Amino acid sequence: MEHLLSPVSAGVCVPLFAFFAAGVPVTGGRWAVWSPTGWRLAVIAGLVVGKLVGVAGGALAAVRLRLGQLPAGMGVPDLVAVALLAAADSP
Repeated sequence: MEHLLSPVSAGVCVPLFAFFAAGVPVTGGRWAVWSPTGWRLAVIAGLVVGKLVGVAGGALAAVRLRLGQLPAGMGVPDLVAVALLAAADSP
């Protein structure tokens, strides 16, 4: 059961929890860049994208510099997917 629920938990529930824990209201209205909600969304996007680039970029740099290697059968798309899961766990 744990193996069945783990991808749903890590891929859906954790990002949704992080989104709502950030205090982003989901009521109607405009999400303008200059509004407090717009800034919160920009911070969330920056955290997710920054962590994605950092994790995937760092791992790829380590592989290219021959400091590490990817497991057998794992490619760059798999690495990006794992980095997305790390990005979903932004504070």
